[in-house]
Amino acid sequence: MVGSPEHIVCCSCGKRVGRRRAPPECPYCGGTKFIKMDPDERLGKGPWWVKEYERRRRVEGE
Repeated sequence: MVGSPEHIVCCSCGKRVGRRRAPPECPYCGGTKFIKMDPDERLGKGPWWVKEYERRRRVEGE
């Protein structure tokens, strides 16, 4: 299946936890909130990027 790759990223620690499905909790920090992100967009970012990402998604979605 060829398409745009997406990573499932933990909102607490910023680490990739999956590709297609999110686990029940993050194996690194135990967090339970995840977002889907393009791998190129995620490069070099820590956990602080979550609010910026959600704000940008809200603005673009309106």
